[in-house]
Amino acid sequence: MITPQHQKLSDRIQKERDCKRSSARVYSSNLHRIHREFLPDTKYSQDLKWLKSNSGRLLTKLKKIDNLNTQRNLLAAALVGFDLLKQTASREPYVEQIAVLNERQKNQDTSERTPKQQAKFVNWNKIIKLRRLLTRTVRLGKYYTRKKLSKQEFQTLQQNLVLHLYTEIPPVRNDWSTIVFMTSSEWDELSTEQKKASNILVMGRGAYHVYWADYKTVKKHGVIQQVIPRPLMSLLKKHIKFLKRHFPENDHLLLNTTGTPMSRNGLTKFLQRLFYRHFRTKTSTSALRSIFLSHKFDRKLLDEQASVAKAMHHTTEVARQFYVKKK
Repeated sequence: MITPQHQKLSDRIQKERDCKRSSARVYSSNLHRIHREFLPDTKYSQDLKWLKSNSGRLLTKLKKIDNLNTQRNLLAAALVGFDLLKQTASREPYVEQIAVLNERQKNQDTSERTPKQQAKFVNWNKIIKLRRLLTRTVRLGKYYTRKKLSKQEFQTLQQNLVLHLYTEIPPVRNDWSTIVFMTSSEWDELSTEQKKASNILVMGRGAYHVYWADYKTVKKHGVIQQVIPRPLMSLLKKHIKFLKRHFPENDHLLLNTTGTPMSRNGLTKFLQRLFYRHFRTKTSTSALRSIFLSHKFDRKLLDEQASVAKAMHHTTEVARQFYVKKK
């Protein structure tokens, strides 16, 4: 949850850039990080005056960051700051540096994991084994039917659910932390605006659906309806029944140990603690998404598809849509 120290800045960024609240929070958090790590000799304020006269020396320091993604993210945050300050002249060298980073990344061999990615990697089959272990623990402990659970048992219950959410269907980012659940009749009563504002799990009699309306690329893809497969639906049904019994005023799917809704950042830490305990890796949703796709698809085949498509003067998407047929 964002602190009051960043609240006004997040509000301002969201208003002036017309971006999602989560994006505004990331920008404000990165701007605070820029001040804390690179300009600590200046006095922090949300009006960003400390950034105004330090663009040159800040850029020099940011260029020394080895991790390309980290450097790019902080450069982008600085650009947002310059936009708020109306400092057009300060933007150009930052834009040029981002272009340099993009070119460097384009020339890198992205088929190999970086040391940072390797440190978070866990074999997919081991993750499935952990899911089975947690499922067995929950079943043998009769967690869903007991009147009272300890904090650790409740954590195990949620760990089991989260692993199912991120392995039984293609893993999304941290958006499961924002899911609220409701019946199909409650869904029907919502206005169009309400349906487009939140991520909602709709519990129908014959099927469960998730309506993804609050995620990173929603402006490009719009609201996505996803059908929940039967095995996952069965688990969700038990879990929501448990939540209604123990947290009757709550409609959020994932909770902290205090019973309050879990945040996106909270889900990251939740997963990292789970994976560190079992595998000594700090694996988060981003790493899980990479692990899933690496397990699902052969990288050499994907590279070959791209190479063939280029030689045929079209894209892989055109090849799939118009040329490749079932054998």
